[in-house]
Amino acid sequence: MFEESPVMLYYALTPVHMGAGDGLGVVDAPIQRDVVTGYPVMYGSGIKGALRHGLGATDRLGEEKMTLLFGPSSDKSSEHAGALSFTDAHIVLFPVKALDKGFVYVTSPYALMRLARSIEMSGGDASWSLPKPSNGDAYLVGGQAEEKKQEKVYLEYFEFDSSISEELSTVAHWIADNVDPFDSEGYFHKKILEDIVLLSEENFRFFVSNHTSVEPHVKIDDETGTADGGALFYVENLPPETVMAGNLLVSKSRKKDSSRSAQDLLNDFKEALDNLKLVQFGGDATYGRGLMQVSLVIEETL
Repeated sequence: MFEESPVMLYYALTPVHMGAGDGLGVVDAPIQRDVVTGYPVMYGSGIKGALRHGLGATDRLGEEKMTLLFGPSSDKSSEHAGALSFTDAHIVLFPVKALDKGFVYVTSPYALMRLARSIEMSGGDASWSLPKPSNGDAYLVGGQAEEKKQEKVYLEYFEFDSSISEELSTVAHWIADNVDPFDSEGYFHKKILEDIVLLSEENFRFFVSNHTSVEPHVKIDDETGTADGGALFYVENLPPETVMAGNLLVSKSRKKDSSRSAQDLLNDFKEALDNLKLVQFGGDATYGRGLMQVSLVIEETL
């Protein structure tokens, strides 16, 4: 039984490829997506594997704590399970080019209400009441948009009628206060506060389906050092500045001779994660892909 369930936030600092196998269309290696909505997702099994590898490589926990948290190595996996489980991480914010801001973070009512549900699961309060934009509308937070009396917002080559939502400002403050994209100067904290744009589900689906990063790769022949004929393939990535969210589920120790509580193990994990800061998720690590800032939001900070 899981006794703790804090929110986990994942902020992409580089393109991230959490692969879904071979693609059926133009993209040979697509990212993982929710089977119902088509929105990007990161499966919990891959998250657990990436965090286990990241923490294990730095030996921040030690063998005993690693075993209690993640379970023993594969040859001893039948002895007991680990105390940690990870839900799938779902999309919260997605970066899109904007005419006068470089980029903004777009989202949808469904994406934000999934985040609210994760917060409620953790014991926090997220009783948000969000507007529901139509296909030609966009809701903005306050700040610069309000000062300029902005009536239109331009995303890529689309124009939207804009309105201010105070409730969206509440959501923006929660995200900005809890996500941590290596932002010592506060630039991204301020940008999240001012530049979240709430779109309809249809428009949000369009952007997350058609404006991911798709990169061509060519296999190199080891002997000639040139491109191997016919070996061109395309890899899809989540773009930098994407924000995902899920929950960490923690039980008491499942090892028979250990009496460590769920709170003890959560504290161990949090201390190690705070020191780790950066985690590599998914493929293409040798290209510098998959680097994400992971934030653990415990109940006291909600």
